[in-house]
Amino acid sequence: MKNSKITLLLMFVIATVFFNCAKPEKDSLTVYVGTYTTRDDGSGKGIYRYTFDEATAEYTLQGFTTGVTDPSYMTINIETNTLYSINEVTDPETHTGIVSSFHIDPETHDLTPLNEQISIGGHPCFVSLVDGYALVNNYRGGSAILYPLNNDGALQEVSSLMQHKGSGPDADRQSQPHPHSIVPSPDEKYAYVPDLGIDKIMIYKIDKENGKLESANPPYAAVTPGAGPRIITFHPNGKWAYVISELNSTMTAFSYNSNDGSLTEIETVTTLPKDYNGENWCAHVVVHPNGKFLYGSNRVHNSIVIYAINQQTGKLTAIGHEPTGGNWPRHFNITPSGKYLFAANQKTSNITIFSIKKDGKLEPVNNIEIPQPVCVIFL
Repeated sequence: MKNSKITLLLMFVIATVFFNCAKPEKDSLTVYVGTYTTRDDGSGKGIYRYTFDEATAEYTLQGFTTGVTDPSYMTINIETNTLYSINEVTDPETHTGIVSSFHIDPETHDLTPLNEQISIGGHPCFVSLVDGYALVNNYRGGSAILYPLNNDGALQEVSSLMQHKGSGPDADRQSQPHPHSIVPSPDEKYAYVPDLGIDKIMIYKIDKENGKLESANPPYAAVTPGAGPRIITFHPNGKWAYVISELNSTMTAFSYNSNDGSLTEIETVTTLPKDYNGENWCAHVVVHPNGKFLYGSNRVHNSIVIYAINQQTGKLTAIGHEPTGGNWPRHFNITPSGKYLFAANQKTSNITIFSIKKDGKLEPVNNIEIPQPVCVIFL
C-alpha cells in the first residue's frame, strides 16, 4: 500500500511538472515591421522587432535590424528559422534590386544576416515561399523569379525567370508590366502573379524538381481593363482566391481549379462606400483565419473594407469600412489567432492595432508610432 501511494505521488508530481512546462508563459507574439529607409524622408531604420501581448494588446519595442534597405515586404520560414525580405530598390548601374535572408535566433528572435541575392530586375516588392524555394517579383523589371534555398535557409542564385509583356489602358501606370505580388496556390502546384501593368494574373506551374517556373494552361486570368490587379490571397478552404485591384478600387473573387491552375471569376465588387467619389488606390488583402471575413485596404480613403464571405459560394457582402487611424495603409496583417489586425499607415508613421469582433468588424485598441511602416508579419 505504501509503495502504491508513493507511485501515485510520483505520477502526480511528474504530470504537474509536465503540464507547467508545456503551458506557455504568456500569450505573446513577436512582430517584425519593415520600414522605408530611403523613400520619402528615409526615416525608417530597417526591420523593427516588437513583442505583443494578445491578452492586454500591449507592445514592447525589442530592437531593430539595420543595414537592410527599404524592406517593404517580408515572410518567415518557421522550419529553418529564416526571415526573407525584399529590398525595394533599383541599382542605377545594374538595374536590379536585392533579396535578403536572415537567421532568426530561436530564443531571442533577433535577426542575423545570412546572405543576399540580386533580383535580376528593379524594385522587387513581394516574397513568398514553397517547399525549398522563394518566389519573388520585380515591379520595375516586369518579371517573376524563383530562388532555390539552402538547408540553412540561405538564398541561392535565381534558377528561373519569367518575363512579362504587354501594357494596359492607363498610360501613366500601365505603359509596361508591373507584377506586384507572387503567391503560391495552397497545394503549391502553381504561382499566381497579379500584374498591375497588364491587367492579368499570370499563372505559372512550379517545377520543384528542376527549380523552374513554367507557363500554365491557361497562362493567365484577366480582370477589367484598367483595374490594375495588385495582391492575391487564397481562402483557407483552398477553393477560392481574392484579388484586390489598385487602380479601380475593386475586389474580385475567383474559384480555383487545382487540376490546371485556372481561376474563374465569381464576382467583382467595389472596395469603397457607395457615396465616396474621391481618389483611391487599393493596397493589400487578407482573409481572416476563420475564413468568414475578407479585408482590404484603401489608400486616400484610408480605410479597411470588411466583407462577409458566403461559405457556400465565396461571394462577398460588404459589412463596413473602418478608418485606419492614419494615412496610406500600404500593408496590414491579422495575427494567427485572428484576434487582432495591425494596419501600417505609411505616411503618418503609425500602426493602428484593432481587435477583431465576432462579426468581423474592427475596434481600435492601441497605436504604435514608427517611421514609415510598410509591412507587418508575426512569429
